[in-house]
Amino acid sequence: MEILFYQISQVLGITLLHSLWQGLIVYLAMRLVLQIIPELASRLKYIVAFTALIALLIWFIDTLFVQANSYTWASAAPLSGHLSSNVLPAVITAWAITPVDRYYFLIADYLPYVTALYLAGLLFNALRMLAALKNVNRIRQNVTPTGYAEQVIMLSKKIGIHKYIQTSFSEYIQVPCITGVLKPIILLPLTITTYLTAEEISTILLHEMAHIRR
Repeated sequence: MEILFYQISQVLGITLLHSLWQGLIVYLAMRLVLQIIPELASRLKYIVAFTALIALLIWFIDTLFVQANSYTWASAAPLSGHLSSNVLPAVITAWAITPVDRYYFLIADYLPYVTALYLAGLLFNALRMLAALKNVNRIRQNVTPTGYAEQVIMLSKKIGIHKYIQTSFSEYIQVPCITGVLKPIILLPLTITTYLTAEEISTILLHEMAHIRR
């Protein structure tokens, strides 16, 4: 089992290292498109950025499969740090192998740490997301109606949204925002009606609904 974990860390680790230069290429391509066509509408810019993320994900998955297929899944002892006597000759002659293999040999010992760091970051962000979802759920359960239902329906028809959108006041937020995908709610601060006109509130609702449409 230890050997299997080591081998998985080798495949995932080298894939993560490849994702660094892959991410740089995708980012530069995205910036180039946005630089060449600066007059792109915000919706199109969003599509370009989203496409870049999807491209990076597909490239990562493809690299992972390529590395997994090319890796020798053998019941052998890990390199460096756990070297047996019959592996030592390979260490001595490492510089006699091909440049690609030599490169991999030099970093192989660090790949488990790269994988461990990546998984730790993945776990940390997953816990942050769970905490955020819990906080969002608490906010959604403690809202009060705004009375803008008819106005929202009218604006929805205007910009081509066919789903029902709820608008509510919340004491837990400071600025207007939206939450939910299947059942979106536009959340407004309780104090918003004290310093904004009806026209300004309508503009805010339209702005948030544009995010929902996107």
